[in-house]
Parts: sequence; C-alpha cells; structure tokens
Amino acid sequence: MIKIAVLDDYQNIFEEFIDIDKYKDKFEFTIFNEPFQSETEAILALEKFDALFIMRERTPLTKSLLEGLKNLKYILTSGMRNKSIDLEYTKSKKIIVCGTEINSNPTAEITWALILGLVRNMKQEIDNMFQGYWQTTVGFELKGKILGLIGLGKIGTQVARIGKAFGMQVVAWSENLNLSEADKLGVLPMSKEELFRQSDIISLHVVLGEIYKNLIKYPFPKYGVGTIPIFIASIPVVIASLTSVVISGIMWRNGDKASGYLIISFLIPVVSTLSQLPRFLVPGIFNENYVIERFIVSIPSFALLLIPATIGLALAQRSNDIKQVFFDKQIELNESLEKRVQQRTHELTKANQTITESINSAKAIQNAILPEIDAKICGFKEFEYVWEPRDIVGGDFYWMGQKDDWSILIVADCTGHGIPGAFMTLISSTLLSRVSHLKDLSKPDQVLSHLDELLEETLRYKEGGDTSFGLDCGIICFSQKHKLLRYAGAKTNLYQKIDEEVIEIKGDKKSLGYEMKEHPIEFKVTEFDTSQHSSFFIFSDGVTDQVGGEKKLMYGKKRVIAHIKEAVDVQSAVNNIVADINQYQAGHKRRDDLTLFGFAV
Repeated sequence: MIKIAVLDDYQNIFEEFIDIDKYKDKFEFTIFNEPFQSETEAILALEKFDALFIMRERTPLTKSLLEGLKNLKYILTSGMRNKSIDLEYTKSKKIIVCGTEINSNPTAEITWALILGLVRNMKQEIDNMFQGYWQTTVGFELKGKILGLIGLGKIGTQVARIGKAFGMQVVAWSENLNLSEADKLGVLPMSKEELFRQSDIISLHVVLGEIYKNLIKYPFPKYGVGTIPIFIASIPVVIASLTSVVISGIMWRNGDKASGYLIISFLIPVVSTLSQLPRFLVPGIFNENYVIERFIVSIPSFALLLIPATIGLALAQRSNDIKQVFFDKQIELNESLEKRVQQRTHELTKANQTITESINSAKAIQNAILPEIDAKICGFKEFEYVWEPRDIVGGDFYWMGQKDDWSILIVADCTGHGIPGAFMTLISSTLLSRVSHLKDLSKPDQVLSHLDELLEETLRYKEGGDTSFGLDCGIICFSQKHKLLRYAGAKTNLYQKIDEEVIEIKGDKKSLGYEMKEHPIEFKVTEFDTSQHSSFFIFSDGVTDQVGGEKKLMYGKKRVIAHIKEAVDVQSAVNNIVADINQYQAGHKRRDDLTLFGFAV
C-alpha cells in the first residue's frame, strides 16, 4: 500500500475535496494540520511516506529535509509554481514532481473586493458603524474612471472584463502584452509611464521575477529656496572637513602615507554637500531628466559608503600584517565552528533517535504489564473496551484479577500522560499485584484504601517525597456465584444501563496519592443485584475532556450517556462513543489518554 502524507492542510479541506474511502485499498493517507516546529521533526514524521501532497510553500522541501526521506518517490504541489522545492535534488534522485491546475476566479474576485473596499472606504465605514456613527466619508463611483492593468494574462483578463462591466475604461501594459487579445477585450494598450500618469486605479497581475523588479518607483521630492537652511546647517561639517584635510596634508608631506587616504575621506562630505547646491536653489531643475536627478540625489549615499572605505585603507596601510593574521584566524575559527555545528547536529539527530527508540521500548513494556482481557473468566455476558494513549505511552491503565469466587476489574487514570504517566502505571500495577494477594477481592473500598497507603509508602511522602503524583480509579468486584456486583470509586463514576435508563453511580471526591492521609480511608461501596440483566460502563476523563467542534468545547458526559442509551448492546455503545469522539476531535490534538470499558451481567 502506498503511504501518502498531506502537508499543511490548515483549513481541513483535503477530505472535503477527496473521497479517501474510495482509494483506501491502494493508498494510506495521513493528514498533517499543524506546521512542523523544526526540520528534524519534519524528517521524523515523514520518513516512512512514499508520496507528499503539499499546500504551496508552507513547508519548504529543502535538500537537507529531502535527504532524510529515503522512501520518497513522488511530490504533488497545489499550483504549477513552488519555489520551496529543491528541484535540482529531486531531479538527481528521480523524484517525480508535478503540480495542479489553478482556478484563477478567486484571485480576480478578491481583487475586485479590495478595489471596491478602497473606493468606498469600506473598512473605515464598518469600523465607524460599530462606533455608532453613520456614513462619514464619500467614495467615488467607478463608471467613467480609468483602470490600469499591469499584466493581461488569465487573471488580468478576468479583472478587465469586470472593470468593463462597471463602465470603466481599461488600459494595460506588460512586457509581453498580446495586442490582438487586448483589442478583443476592448482594452487600450499604453506605455507604462502613461498608464501610471492617467489611471485612477492600478492593479498588478504579473509573475514576480527579475523582469518586473522595481516596477513602481517613487519620485524624489523637489527642493527649493525654502530648504536652504538645511544646506546652511551643513556648513560647520564642511569647515571641519576642510580643516582635517589641511592637517592630513601636512602629515602626508611629513611621510605618513596613510594620511593620503584620510585626505580623500575628509573631502567626501565637502564634495557631496556642494553637489546638492543646485537642487536647493533651483526647484525642479532636474524634472525633465530623471536619470541625472537620481545620480545627483545618490551622491551623499555614495559618500557615506566611501568614507569608511578610505579610512579602512588608511588603517590597512599601517597594520597590514595584523589584518592578515586576523583574517587567517577568522578562517580557522569559522572552519572549526562549522565542524562543531555539523558534529552537534549529528549528535542531536542521534540523541533524538535514541530517545524515540527508548519511548517505543517503554510502550512495549507498558503493553506487557497490562493484563490479557478474558471476559469469560470474569463471568461477563458482554464485554468491550478501548485503551488509547495520547502519546506513544500513557497514564491510563487497567487491571484484572480473580480470587475465590470473586473477579475484580480496575480502571485507573494516573498523573499526567506520556512518560510520567507511564511510570505511574508501572508503579500502580505493581502495587495492585501486592493488594490482590493481601486483600479480599470482594471489598473494593478496602482495596482502594490499601492501594492509597502503598502509594504513600512507595513515593515516600513521609520522607518529604514529591506529593504531586497519584491516580483516580474505579474498582468493580463481581461474583457470578453470588449474583452480586460491588463498586467503589476514587473520583471515578460508574454508569448502569437498565432498559433505556442510565444511572450514574458517583465515586468519592478524593484521589489516591497526592498527599498523606490517615488510614484506613473509608470509601463508599455500592452493591448491585445482578439477577436481572443490566450493563455497566466506566471510563477515564480523556473521554469527556476531548476538545472539538466549531466552538472548541469539551465532548462532555451528556454525549456519552446519549450513546449508551441508544446502543442495542455493549459493543455498539463503546464503538459508537469512540467513533463520535474521533469525529468530534477532527482538527484538534488529543488532550488526554482515552480508556473506556463496557460489560453486561
């Protein structure tokens, strides 16, 4: 089966346009709705995939990233241009790269949305309306106005047709303007300069590239007699520079060669200031020759660049050997730094791999300590469960045991999730094994109390140990022989279904662990006569606390109870709840581990 990764589907639209079920026999799709935090994270997430479907330039496919994707054979990008893909590398590795057709209608539509918003001051008027004002500005109508288009391709053509519909005169310019196509559209060809001069509205629809670089340039202001004070203010600088020229000249005559460069440096402010004198005294003197004006205006800028250059030459004349030594040391330092960076990158990649392998090993260990479910031994008529950690390992666990005529089922939610939760499951599971050998399994309240006592002892609360660890759990004790079921819970509830009614049996509002307590602790026990058929359900808070939907609210207990009521049996109830949670969660991260048990007696 071909594995396909869909990247950067931020709006969750892929499944709206593609019927995944139609291709499930040949393709396995995995959708990534969140951006990757680093290139290393991207490599770890994508290394197993054969093909990538990418949304524009959101995740750049650089050479270093592609080198980590050993299974990659195919890349599909939305649109026919994507500069974030290293095409030279993909060509060398014979990775197929292709794009999709682009619908130009949305671009033309949003262009006109922006134009209409500007000419009618829509944002300003909407903001004013919410402040309690009526119309505060007067826009202008488009009919009879001139629309100037830079580019008359697919999008430019659509924009032109809409402009004609508004009764506008449409003019256009581009480096490759099709005159016959412009004539068919009733668009008047025009030079770039004339288009800028006459158009009321200008809209650009050309591909970004060198040919259109610096397409629009702002004119430089024209200075007149009113700005003479600026010129006068620069006179002290000129005097100081001339004084420095004289001093440097004397030093140069006395044999200091470096002072020759300093003479040039001090003359530059003088020349640059005097070069601007015609522009200050004669307004608009260069209006007819834009090239000359740009040259004159740019002289001070060049001067600022030349000053440090000349000073640098002077210093180099005096300390050439020192400069060379510094240069050599810098090269050596850069090479050493580059090697260290490469080594550190390798170490981090290896460390990350080691951590991932360790977590996977922890998963195998956690799965090994969980008991094998055998509903027949417990005497349940129906039985179904789901255990799904949020991360590779989790903090939810279950435990089953049997002693004499009684069977016990424990569902627990330990502190946190991931690695901390997994360690707590190991500790709790070990302690439960001790409890099962010491206590009567027909009394769930005593099992809870003794388990809390063992947690305090194991986590060394009396010795000043960390009291931020503990667990919530529910204990079900069942005897088929005695037709009895007993329940006790620590911040965990049990739900009983009789016919179409669901009854909530609340556990005590206290957790196990977290703090020192005086023992024995009294827990409430609820006893059920199982001579009549009924079903029971118990679950961790990962079921009810999952966030989803348009309003990003928690799934909630009401939805769970509704599925229990509607289901014909235990299996369908559990499966329907899990399926509905997954659908509700779509587009949101899993918040906690998910554990759900259902059985009938």
